Amino acid sequence: MNTTTIAAPVDDPHVELWRFERLRAAHCPPDVAMTLATSRDVDLHRALGLLAGGCPPETAQDILL
Repeated sequence: MNTTTIAAPVDDPHVELWRFERLRAAHCPPDVAMTLATSRDVDLHRALGLLAGGCPPETAQDILL
């Protein structure tokens, strides 16, 4: 069986909101969460991993952008 996954673009408001909510749930401040959530270059899983590992949100933002 061949299945195809179509990823929604990051600039889709629903995707951005979902990413923002995930970052906020990881205790990321709203301003940093919004910047990371709306950036096409940020891998959400990497961001969440950095935060889970104790990286301060601002430092994670510097690393990811």
